[in-house]
Amino acid sequence: MTMVFLFGALMFSRSVFSNPEQGTIVSLHERLMTKYFEVTANDVKISYDHGTTLMVNLTYKNIDSKNRKIENGHVFVKGKGGKTYKIDVTLTKTSNAVHMQLKTQTSIKIDIAFKIPNSMSGRIYYQPADSYEGSFIDLGELY
Repeated sequence: MTMVFLFGALMFSRSVFSNPEQGTIVSLHERLMTKYFEVTANDVKISYDHGTTLMVNLTYKNIDSKNRKIENGHVFVKGKGGKTYKIDVTLTKTSNAVHMQLKTQTSIKIDIAFKIPNSMSGRIYYQPADSYEGSFIDLGELY
């Protein structure tokens, strides 16, 4: 089991192509099946020191018959006013876990950090990069 930390920089915009309230939604500790991976969100930590940082601990298992590359994925915040914001990770530190080839039928645990604007609140969802349109993991509420 390898633990890898990635630190993200902020980049957000109103989402017009994904709606976290439609499609497949699983909760923490439940498996989300994507095209090539089984993804589970194990834990979520929110830190309010020096801004709002969302740390998501994920397990990626390669369920394909070929080695596959892990991509970052996205976080969506469904605001109280009904707008959905997409938050992307921009790596500020290189890591061996993201963009690595994960061998078939093996798994890895990783932590990914997302920087979220302090003024943002609402429901938080994670969408793996290779997931089907409308597939999300519900991470809970951001206050």
